Amino acid sequence: MDVDRCLVSIPWETRNLGLQSFQVSDVFVRQPDGSFLQEAVNKKIEEYGRIFVQARVSMNDSLAIAVLEQNGFYFVEMVLVPYANLKTNKVLKHFIDNRDAFVPNGPGKDKWKVAGVDKTDTPMIRRIKDIAVESFVDDRFHRDWRCNKEIANRRFSYWVDDLAADREATFCVITNHDKPEGFMIRKGDNLILGGLSRQSAGKGIGKLFWLSTLEDMLNEGFSDVHTLISVNNIPVLNLYAGLSFKFKEPAATLHYWMPS
Repeated sequence: MDVDRCLVSIPWETRNLGLQSFQVSDVFVRQPDGSFLQEAVNKKIEEYGRIFVQARVSMNDSLAIAVLEQNGFYFVEMVLVPYANLKTNKVLKHFIDNRDAFVPNGPGKDKWKVAGVDKTDTPMIRRIKDIAVESFVDDRFHRDWRCNKEIANRRFSYWVDDLAADREATFCVITNHDKPEGFMIRKGDNLILGGLSRQSAGKGIGKLFWLSTLEDMLNEGFSDVHTLISVNNIPVLNLYAGLSFKFKEPAATLHYWMPS
C-alpha cells in the first residue's frame, strides 16, 4: 500500500479545527496495515506539526477498527443511517390524513407554520446558526474531551454557512408567532441537518416539523428518505424510531490528535 493513500485531506475540518485535518481512506479500511498508517501519520506530523485525523468505519470492518485503536485512535461515537419509504410510511400517512392530531397542545397551538427559507436572508441564517449551536451537544466533537467546546460549537455555524452557499441545499424552518424555533436542511432525499431551539425541544414539535418536511418531499416526487445520526443523540434516535424509520449501516467514528 502507498502510504500517501492512507490519509485524505479534509479542508473543511482544517478550517473548523484550525489545524491540518485528514480522513482515513477507504483504501486503508480495505487493507488495514498499522505500519503503513503510522508511517503516513508521521509523515503528516513532520510536514504540519499538529494534525487531526478521523475515521468512520463500518462495524463489519472490525479488523480496521482494531488496527486504528492499536495506533492511537480512539472511539468517539457510533452512527446509524435512518431510512424510510415515504409512500408506505404509516405515520406519514396518518399525518397527511389528520395533521391536527400531531400539533402539540399549549399556547400558540394554531401558530405553528413551516416555510421555506431564502438563503440570502442574513438574519434568518443567523437564527438557524444559533439554533444549530444550541441544539447539537451530543455530537462527536462535543463528546471528545480533546476538542474545545467553542470549536465544537463553531463547526455547526460553519456547516450552516457552507450549506447556505450550496445551490442544491434546501432550507426550511418551523415558526411560532413568526419566530423560527427549528430548521431543516436537505439535499434531495438526504436530511442533512435539522434541529430545534432549546425551548421547543421535547414538546412534540419535532415530530410535527419532521413529518411536514417528509410530506413536502413526497409531494416533490421523492419516494425514499435517509439521514445520518449519532447514537449519542437519544432524542433524535427516538424521533426517527417514532416516525417508523428503520436503521442500517452502523459505523464507528474514531479520532486521533497529534500532539494529544
